[in-house]
Amino acid sequence: MKIVKFINTAFLAAVVFGLSGCGSETAVTEEYSFGQAQLRAGNTELYLFSPFELVKGQVRDTDTAVYVNQDQHVAVVVTYAPSTGLTSGEAVENAIAELEARSEYSIAEKNVSPATVRGEAATEGTVDYTVSVKGQVIPVAERILAFSHEGYIWTVRYTYRRDDKMAADVTEYVFKQLQ
Repeated sequence: MKIVKFINTAFLAAVVFGLSGCGSETAVTEEYSFGQAQLRAGNTELYLFSPFELVKGQVRDTDTAVYVNQDQHVAVVVTYAPSTGLTSGEAVENAIAELEARSEYSIAEKNVSPATVRGEAATEGTVDYTVSVKGQVIPVAERILAFSHEGYIWTVRYTYRRDDKMAADVTEYVFKQLQ
């Protein structure tokens, strides 16, 4: 349960502080220098295409770590869990349920569909919602991609303001590379 609170807090902080600006029409590849973020779960490694370095954070009183980072356009959160009994579809549904559980979030639209990552079955989710913070309503989009890798289910979440074209473009660019 602590991981859910941590992830929700990270999302809310990203939406309120990091995503308050709007994007520009600058080309994604001119704005960002993409690379491979190295992530570890147990004894396994995963190299994930990313617009910036992902920082590992430990969730208090657990063995769980998450990888996060954000800039003025987009917040990225990557989590993992042992795949024992968990599917990529369930991981996406769990991520959406976390959003729905927050009273300050109002879900406008959500979609879940099959996807592929490195030729393997995966699940993608898209969620449009608003966040009410201090009397301000912020329109937010989130793309979620869950996939299996060496015994773990990885969940990649990109969150950004719906009116930020740069954020939408960088997210689309990354998701094309991941799939």
